[in-house]
Amino acid sequence: MDKSDFDYNQQNFEREIIRASKGFSVARDHFLQNVNHWKELASDDILLDRASFDIINDKRTVVGNFIGRRFTIHIVPRLTLRENYAEVIVFIDHLTSDEKTEVSRFLVSPSGSIHDVNEEPLLNWDDSYFSYRLVIAIAHRVLGREAAA
Repeated sequence: MDKSDFDYNQQNFEREIIRASKGFSVARDHFLQNVNHWKELASDDILLDRASFDIINDKRTVVGNFIGRRFTIHIVPRLTLRENYAEVIVFIDHLTSDEKTEVSRFLVSPSGSIHDVNEEPLLNWDDSYFSYRLVIAIAHRVLGREAAA
């Protein structure tokens, strides 16, 4: 923390929390719509059961695998000066322990667009191949990382 953390108008806090909560929920739901699309892809000719995706009941965690390589995705709120996001953090499982290694982190805006952690746009929500591009990017991060024991 620093001094600027305490230079805040407390009267705005309730409004900002409500706005952040709504923004996060909308962004998370956009991301989970893509995960549901990937579940369909996993069972058809595109992935031929070489991938799986399961949304955990809390709607903040996705577990899955690509060709047997297990991964976990956590979705958490992230409030910045510009926007309210869902921050998505992708981890791969270690082979011989319960530890995990982070392989990717990005932001999902309430519009559904993907941004890097510095809020720079990476993939616009209206891209015709949005869901495909996103799952391919995640698969490359999961499969491209050296396995940890």
